[in-house]
Amino acid sequence: MIKVEVKDASVERVQVNGKNGSFTSERQVGWVTLSNGETRRIRLRVNQGKPYNVGTYMVGSESFTVSQYGDLQLGALQLVSCVADTVGAARKGG
Repeated sequence: MIKVEVKDASVERVQVNGKNGSFTSERQVGWVTLSNGETRRIRLRVNQGKPYNVGTYMVGSESFTVSQYGDLQLGALQLVSCVADTVGAARKGG
């Protein structure tokens, strides 16, 4: 399981100049812990103006797709709160 930690809920707004004009992109800083124990800083896209709260998340299964050739691909990153996962497991008795 890949875990991502959000330590600060602040959002950075960046003006991006694309070939079809400019637009504003919103992003946050997160920290991913790799399988070797190394922690790296990453940028997280803010979807629909809803930033991630401070907390620990895991990469949701909706983030992965299988191509027409059977290759596993990472699509748009979807994070799922580990707190919600823990509460759900507690309710199920696990």
